Amino acid sequence: MDEYERAAGVLKHLVEAIPEDKFVEILDSATRDADCRSVQTIMAHVVGAGYAYADYLRELFSIRPNRPSPQAFRTGNHSRDSMKCLPIPCKL
Repeated sequence: MDEYERAAGVLKHLVEAIPEDKFVEILDSATRDADCRSVQTIMAHVVGAGYAYADYLRELFSIRPNRPSPQAFRTGNHSRDSMKCLPIPCKL
């Protein structure tokens, strides 16, 4: 788990450094995968998957799931904001 925390902290630091216009810019309009069009859509997928995997572990320990709806990360700055809310120290 320490490695996951370290990697998430580094990712969080990198995402925070991306200017807003570059974060939402469509980089691949030809892709068939909606999760691969921009940094924002990629991060929406990554953050959503992180919540999903954490919830799988919660279920194993009979802890209530904590995953927001997938649409919560799809608009505006939400996927970046969701990274900021993670209780992850960034140790570079």
